[in-house]
Amino acid sequence: MVISWNSVMRTFSISIDDGYPYDLTLGENLRKMGLISTFYIPKWNRENRPVLSFSDIRELNSMGHHIGSHTYSHRYLTSVDGTTARREIVDGNNYIQDVVGKKVTSFCFPGGKYNSNILKFVEQMGFDFVRTIHNFNVVKREDFLVKTAFQLYPHSKTTLIKNFVSQKFMVDPSIVKFRFCCDFTPNHAMVSNLPQSDAHLHFWMHSWEICEQSIDYMGFFNQIQDYGWINKPLENFITSPVKTAKDIF
Repeated sequence: MVISWNSVMRTFSISIDDGYPYDLTLGENLRKMGLISTFYIPKWNRENRPVLSFSDIRELNSMGHHIGSHTYSHRYLTSVDGTTARREIVDGNNYIQDVVGKKVTSFCFPGGKYNSNILKFVEQMGFDFVRTIHNFNVVKREDFLVKTAFQLYPHSKTTLIKNFVSQKFMVDPSIVKFRFCCDFTPNHAMVSNLPQSDAHLHFWMHSWEICEQSIDYMGFFNQIQDYGWINKPLENFITSPVKTAKDIF
């Protein structure tokens, strides 16, 4: 049963990182639920995790999902020199563009690692927006640097506190309250603690963790839809990004 919240417009988006082979099954399951997501995929993963093939990525894209760039080899960009970082970004973007046959509109930093120079470069690449792993935030239509609500993963309270502190307390209190209570099992009372005003939330995950931790992502997305949240991919939500590297730092 869908609970009505009158004229309040609350939307959410989803992304899945790293191109693990289970992404294909995850994409199929999300489409069966009527959900569109963004998959951030490198050509290969230097952390020795397998990555979707060229044809698998095309199949994901044919389902209606968006495909974003995630560097060429899932390299943490702040751990290498500027030339190497730029090459990773360019080669990764070219690979995904070749796969999907069109301009790649978004980028995600491996491990969430970036600095002002890297941010300036990805902006110059012409992406519509870039996604971080900063948590406990709502997304605005003008965001270029997209922060997230949270990762679908049962982090310890210690990890959540560290993440909260790292945001310098610039977070949405209702998201913090929800996430510190949520264990990703059905609980409508907790879902109702998410923002009640107009808001857009972005949730992200890794499909291998979904498998390892038996995370009930389908139940979670069913719950928030029952509470009137509408799926709207970032590609359709971010309409007028205005922030630049100079503004952000």
